[in-house]
Amino acid sequence: MRIWLYTYRMVPLIAYPKPGDLTVRQWELFLHIKSFAHTFGYSPSQRQLAALMRCNHRAVQEILDCLERKGYIERIKGVGRGLQVLKDVVRDRAA
Repeated sequence: MRIWLYTYRMVPLIAYPKPGDLTVRQWELFLHIKSFAHTFGYSPSQRQLAALMRCNHRAVQEILDCLERKGYIERIKGVGRGLQVLKDVVRDRAA
């Protein structure tokens, strides 16, 4: 399975998830975080991620918990926009 998401500069991010490692929604959120951080230089807020994912911020919080448990991101406690990507698994390629 290959997931295509477009960054804010309309350059596609192509990711090849490992089977059984993350769900599609988890990969989608992870790619949104990487794309946003690459474009703007800082991580998105949970409300911005909820708007991108078209869900509520509680669902985003649960997915972020899963990503943190699996070692893909780290959340810095007490800091707004405190998301840090730990695994570099996305390959950027212009289409």
